[in-house]
Amino acid sequence: MQITIRSLLSSAQTAKLAAAALLISTYLPAGYANNMTAKPEQNMLQREALFYYHQGDYQHALTTLEHAKLKGEKLNVKTSLLHAGLVVHFDFNSDDNTGKLFERYFKQQSAAKHLPAAEHDYVFFVLMQGFYQQGNLEKAQQAHDMIGDHLLPKYSDQFYYLSGELAIALDNDKQLTMAKQHISPGSVKHRYLAFNHAMKALEQQDTETALALLSVSAVTEQKDLEGLAYRGNMHINALSFTDSLNAIIDRAYLAKAYIYSDLKDYDEAMASFRQVTLNSLDTESAMLGMGKVAYYQNDLNSALAVWQQLAQRDSASGYVNQGYVLSAYALERLGKPQQAYAAYQNALQHFTDAQRLLTAELARVDQPDYLSSLLENSSKNFLDVGKVTLNLPESIDDYAQIASPEFQRRLTALKQTEGLHLQLAAWQRQLLALAQRYYTEPSITLETLPTSETKLAEKLLGREKNKLQDIDNSLNRLTRQLMGSYFSQDSLGGEQKALLSAYKRYQTLEAALKTIDVNHKDYSLLRARLNRVAGGLIWHIGDYYLTSEMLATKNALLAQQQYVLELENRDAQLLTKQLAKIDQQLEQAEKHSQTVITRITERFEGLLASQLDDVEDYITHSELAMVRLRDSRNTDKSAVVAKLNEKVLP
Repeated sequence: MQITIRSLLSSAQTAKLAAAALLISTYLPAGYANNMTAKPEQNMLQREALFYYHQGDYQHALTTLEHAKLKGEKLNVKTSLLHAGLVVHFDFNSDDNTGKLFERYFKQQSAAKHLPAAEHDYVFFVLMQGFYQQGNLEKAQQAHDMIGDHLLPKYSDQFYYLSGELAIALDNDKQLTMAKQHISPGSVKHRYLAFNHAMKALEQQDTETALALLSVSAVTEQKDLEGLAYRGNMHINALSFTDSLNAIIDRAYLAKAYIYSDLKDYDEAMASFRQVTLNSLDTESAMLGMGKVAYYQNDLNSALAVWQQLAQRDSASGYVNQGYVLSAYALERLGKPQQAYAAYQNALQHFTDAQRLLTAELARVDQPDYLSSLLENSSKNFLDVGKVTLNLPESIDDYAQIASPEFQRRLTALKQTEGLHLQLAAWQRQLLALAQRYYTEPSITLETLPTSETKLAEKLLGREKNKLQDIDNSLNRLTRQLMGSYFSQDSLGGEQKALLSAYKRYQTLEAALKTIDVNHKDYSLLRARLNRVAGGLIWHIGDYYLTSEMLATKNALLAQQQYVLELENRDAQLLTKQLAKIDQQLEQAEKHSQTVITRITERFEGLLASQLDDVEDYITHSELAMVRLRDSRNTDKSAVVAKLNEKVLP
């Protein structure tokens, strides 16, 4: 088999690379908050959220913003937009809620109207990516149409690529042409766009257009590109064959080969099949196709050689399974019944083993921890979510399924929700520890915190108010001691005369108060008022005349007054509410995770069931072929054939 070797890649590596190459990720890009620099007047939690965002820790950023809102911080325009983008990115809401979010923040541009033009365009670019990733093409196009001419150049290629993808999906030829013309000449996104456009042309049965576009995706020399009718801006001199580029070229050649095969242009089909890289995601499909083309050209020996090579590959993909059957069939057509019979026996054993494994696997699918047994999450801690990968049973190997857009999106969503769950659980532990430290009460638990927090907060406030009263009384006592010495030290000036007059009135009131019985109902009120007069006088005297003891007491009173005021204004159950919010987010993340797990499991169950159906068909085919050979050539009268005879024949 003469398959082009651009680079040798393992099947597993290429599967991942092809998924990355063909299914461009449109998550929030690093730098979303580049133009959202925190201003000094911003609240602390908002600045903290921006810090986490810049570290690429979107879950922590979103959670911190939620806590900022809970605490009563008013999000400014920029952090409101960041919050909206993160919510759309994670998509924990239903489509309806996401739509409302879009309407609220962006459609009327109420939040974005005061932003500089570059930031305005960037916000809608992020929303465009988020909605495109969710498959909400209508809202993605709405966001696209709100982007002006001020998007930063570093986002240009991704914007025009997504613009082209939207144009293909929505049949907007003008927008597609614009996108092709603006993607950078050396960008691989030209190839992605051409490939996806080709797939759309095939859906519309426009084979000629599809082949031309696939040639754009597969071209490896600039001189070859110049002869193609492509209204893009590609430039591929000194082309570097990266893994992602190899993947898209392989897929383009494979698609071309099968189209030419359907058109019975077997020479072109064979030439395209031979361009597929060895040991890539598409190698097995190419080998199967090459054998079929050779068979259609009545070159049975070449077909047999390729199919036998395919059957020897260490996987249980549908292509390999067909290789087993077709190898035996080719031997039968070549008039080699004994070899064909042995090949069918070998195939039957292979399919029986596969059937046993698939049946056992399907029996496990409904078990609660089934999917988690296939998933590997390399999370080191809640700040490093790691990568979720599938650990399939040894003989279940279908890269086409795993590399599909939906499957990859689901795995990514599962990774994010699991990471968020870890993040929130860590927040929960941290807040509980904070409550225990703050209230010096280690026995506080999640269940007892609401009651404990209220009681302890009230106790704390009462204690601090008593402390404030004690300091106030001390200051008033020191005030009375100071008054006389102050007015005897200096000659009287204008302000001092006014103060002296006030002091004399104070003395008169002090003397009058001493004549009142301390048990009189108004005594406490009058004493409090007179103390405030004394406090006012000492404040007017100024710090210059205060003793060190008086100055320290005055500063202590000011600090204690501020602290008591903060305690009075603070929500007594702030930590409780924060923990309740985390509980709500945990529940939401858990539901979202379960939804994703259910969808992945259903998809995987469908894959197993489909493979099992195929294997059972191959088993029946092999059994019938063996009986047919026995009857026609009398090659074997063993007990095995007798048993097949009982099973298959009437």
